[in-house]
Amino acid sequence: MAVHDTRTRRLEGHGSEEGLIRLRNRFPAAAPRARLWARGRGRLGDLGRGLLMVYWLGCVAVIAIGVNRIYPDLWPRVQRVLPGPKLEQPFPDCRAAHAAGVFNIPIWSPGYTSEQDGDRDGRACEPPRGYGTF
Repeated sequence: MAVHDTRTRRLEGHGSEEGLIRLRNRFPAAAPRARLWARGRGRLGDLGRGLLMVYWLGCVAVIAIGVNRIYPDLWPRVQRVLPGPKLEQPFPDCRAAHAAGVFNIPIWSPGYTSEQDGDRDGRACEPPRGYGTF
């Protein structure tokens, strides 16, 4: 009797060899392919998948930089929609907020005060001009 793996144990007993041969003839390519993917080696392999991931991340970065250069006013608009930092109470001044690494406190946040929003755009304690740009 042939050695069976855990998937074929149900075929043990009278007529198991014939049943196994019928199944293998019915699905000839499924078993080897399933074993390859189960080991994580597929057609690409681990190195190929890693390189493909780096390629796609590079493509996304190039597209994002291109969009940023074509539409420089888009990112500030997106920042207005994104949620700001979670604060319980406002900072005493923007210097303390910047020292804590907090910028662009949105108007709906409990940490927002109108005194810290110099340009009245709904964001308090904005970063200095040129901070964090490409």
